[in-house]
Amino acid sequence: MTDVALEYFVEETGDTLTKCEELSEQLKVLEDRANDGGFSAAHFTTLCQVIQTKKMPAQIYRKLISCLVPYEPVPGATLCDLILFVLGHQLNLNYVVNPVLQVANLCLEYDLVTEKKLFVSLYEVFLSKMKDSVLCDTIAQILAKITTLADVDRRRACVIKKCYDHHGGTPSLNMLRYRIRQLRPDLEPTYSPPTGTAGKSNNT
Repeated sequence: MTDVALEYFVEETGDTLTKCEELSEQLKVLEDRANDGGFSAAHFTTLCQVIQTKKMPAQIYRKLISCLVPYEPVPGATLCDLILFVLGHQLNLNYVVNPVLQVANLCLEYDLVTEKKLFVSLYEVFLSKMKDSVLCDTIAQILAKITTLADVDRRRACVIKKCYDHHGGTPSLNMLRYRIRQLRPDLEPTYSPPTGTAGKSNNT
């Protein structure tokens, strides 16, 4: 059933996905699979390719993105390519861009991604998008997970502080600032995280 549904989206829909009865039926198959254990890395990658290569309304994007539930580690390159795609196009932030970032964050959280170092290559892209209030929290969660000593410098710490001042002390930004303090206390000499933040940060 899953293979048939994926083949439908890859082979039988042309360049554009439009809502119809058959599409709804095949999408329901994918949603059921996502809710019942998730997808293999190969099927996950195919779904990502559909999202990147087909034109579709934001609602269909959101439904397909909600199906991106792997049961095994997926390639970091697959997730990074998807992130670059959604950040590089004029797509709905609430329905498309932030949900994709949330998928990436959860894959990192539950150790369901290989080649995590590839995310570091997107560090500057992530920083450039933190000014957006819709994306800021999710990006901060991702950065808190991938940041190592080699990734921290004075300029980057300054960008994060400015986002913190602009958006306020959200838990995600608190976590990220504390991560920087762990690695480079000289760049965050006066920062004291709220109670509970320290326990959520990664180890050095």
